[in-house]
Amino acid sequence: MKRSQPVLIEQSARENLITLLYVNFGRIAEQSELWMEQAIMAEARNFPDLYEQYLVEIVAPFLEAIKLTIRRGKETGEIRVDIDENLLSEVLSSTVHAMTSSMVLP
Repeated sequence: MKRSQPVLIEQSARENLITLLYVNFGRIAEQSELWMEQAIMAEARNFPDLYEQYLVEIVAPFLEAIKLTIRRGKETGEIRVDIDENLLSEVLSSTVHAMTSSMVLP
């Protein structure tokens, strides 16, 4: 499940955010990725070390890429400077996680 985030340069903040979300939605559409993520989330209590590793290696880089994009958007004037980047990144990333938990396995 090791993931790398797409390179986000020379685009608007909006385009970069769309790219990040699209890439991550596409990954969960792959059946093996979906099964793995659902299993990790379902077993988080039983295997906290595995869940922590998932958060560090999968979730955190995605959140950081979103936050970086938001910061760049603030610098270019595309995003208001008073927007809380932590809150906005959580809201945007929650859509990916909601899709993961709501997709039905065959």
